[in-house]
Amino acid sequence: MAVASYFVALSLPQSFKSSGLLFVTREPDVSSTSYFTYEGYYSQQTAQQYTDSVLGILKSLPFKASVTSVNNNVIVQKLGPQLLSVTVSDGDAVVSKRLWKALSDQAVKTVTEINKNGDSKITLQLLNNDPLTEIVAVKPWLASMGVFFGLLALGLGLWSTWRYLKGVK
Repeated sequence: MAVASYFVALSLPQSFKSSGLLFVTREPDVSSTSYFTYEGYYSQQTAQQYTDSVLGILKSLPFKASVTSVNNNVIVQKLGPQLLSVTVSDGDAVVSKRLWKALSDQAVKTVTEINKNGDSKITLQLLNNDPLTEIVAVKPWLASMGVFFGLLALGLGLWSTWRYLKGVK
């Protein structure tokens, strides 16, 4: 049983994870050279506040459903004031990359469309055109836990059988 659980844990299918970064920025307005303005500071503050809106859009189920199926695992995290990480998991490396690219392209397109009638200087930029794709292997501790609990169950079964037979005399 322990050996079987070990091999079952090792035979679980691999999955692939594609990750990349998105950066929210705002181009400052042209300022006067005759006096000091805080335009650069305010542009950065605007981009930082807008990052939360972009995060909400990317995490929303309708946005994810417009690009990928519900079966694909999409994780969006805010890593910094203007930096977002997007990770897509799938059983196939090519599909994982393709879904990441489609999701990030759709995000850039959506932000551009939203800001067309508003602040058109706010943009969403891909920091890498191709995602980093890695294999998500089965954790060795998972297989070890299967062996441990399998041996524990076997040991308890043998011990209780021995105690029962010892008391039957």
